[in-house]
Amino acid sequence: MMLKILRTYFLFLITFYFTGLTYSQSGPPSNLEATVKDNVVKLSWEAPENSEKVTYNIYRAETMNSGKEVDPTKLEFSKISTTTESAYKDKDAASGKGYIYYVVALNSKGEESAGSNYINVRVGE
Repeated sequence: MMLKILRTYFLFLITFYFTGLTYSQSGPPSNLEATVKDNVVKLSWEAPENSEKVTYNIYRAETMNSGKEVDPTKLEFSKISTTTESAYKDKDAASGKGYIYYVVALNSKGEESAGSNYINVRVGE
């Protein structure tokens, strides 16, 4: 019985050690910025600190054009793309619409980091 417990504990330690070497929680991207030209929204951001090649998910929500301040936490965001670059062009943005974007980084297991800052844009009419 004691041998079985020690064996289980040893396997747990080995698994934890090697999993820790390959797994790291990626920090969030920062300084998300946007520019709009010819109905294309160009997003750019800074990679998380201490990261090598990072994969990102880009999220977008459409906003009402009421002119009022929008609370992004109350919007329904959809993932619009995945990229390994620290920039993305949204060519599907529609003229006369408002959008809010944010970006997350993925770790080696595909788990998402916290989100970047939100960025609010209005595409020309």
